[in-house]
Order: sequence, then C-alpha cells, then structure tokens
Amino acid sequence: QTLPVARPKVSVAMCSYNRPALLQRAIDSLLCQTTPDWELLVCDNASSEPAINEILVEAMNDTRIRVWRTAENTGAPAILWNFLFDRARGYYFAVLDDDNEKLPQFIERLSSVLDGQPQLDFVTCAWRVVGGAVADAERECFLNLDTSVLNTRQGSTCDGGAVMYRRETFEKVGYFAEDIRTCE
Repeated sequence: QTLPVARPKVSVAMCSYNRPALLQRAIDSLLCQTTPDWELLVCDNASSEPAINEILVEAMNDTRIRVWRTAENTGAPAILWNFLFDRARGYYFAVLDDDNEKLPQFIERLSSVLDGQPQLDFVTCAWRVVGGAVADAERECFLNLDTSVLNTRQGSTCDGGAVMYRRETFEKVGYFAEDIRTCE
C-alpha cells in the first residue's frame, strides 16, 4: 500500500463499464509507473459484471486510487471524466480508458516535459495499438507527434489517452464536450 501524496502531480481519470479483465490491466499499468506521484480516479458506469466490484475494492487498497459508481450508465465518457476532474487534486490531468494501458514511464516523462516548459498547455506522445479486429492491428501510431498550434486549431490530431494537460488549461478553456461520443 502506498501512502497518499498531499497533492499528487498527476490525476488520471478512468471510466469503466463491464470489462473486468481490461479494467484490471489498465489499473495495473498505473501501479507499474516509474514515479508514484499520481492519483487514479475511477468511475464505474453502472457495471452489472460482479468482478468489477472485486477489482475496484482491491484497487482501493492503494490510497492513491479513489472510486465512484453511477446508478445508471451515462453512455458518455466525457461526463464521467469531467465529474472526476472536478474531484482531482493533481497539477496535471490525463485520461486512461479501461481498455488502454500506460507504459511505465508515461507519467514521469510527460509530466517532466510540462514541468520544464511552463508555456505548454499539454503534451502528447505516440501510442501503440495491440490487438483489434484487423490482422495487422499491432502498430505504432505517431499522429500525435504531428501536433502543432495550426493542427490543433484545424482539428484534433491527438488520441486522448496519449495526452497530459495542465489543470489551468481545463480551468481556462473548459472541460471535455459532453454532447459527443468520441474526440471529446
């Protein structure tokens, strides 16, 4: 069990619905981070799968992990992420979908970039797709690395799970759009 940090550097928001094996892997990926300076805020979106409760109860043994549950499924992750970020204590925010995993140095590397470059509102990285319906689904994705002011004004080039934001950015421009289902 890890003792809570007074104010963690990074708050990670995750919503989950009826995918216990994936949820466990996602949580485990945070527990393997090279820096302990994070908190995980999980919102279970009215799962009916009994194993979800067992996983979340076990996860709360780590004091950096806090859990909420909805009575009804919202159908929109952005609603839950916004709810969680309203309760977040970190200086930086990140999202972890329950079907994703963070590489061990995700928090350390992205937060160090934000620490060293206060003019940046967010930082992003490449990601890897593993599995999926396509036979050659495992591939590296570097679209995020083409992010620039011009590109982000024209449309999102960033996968939300590969981005870390400053808290002030959310406070200045607002949270995730709750009326759309993807690329919130």
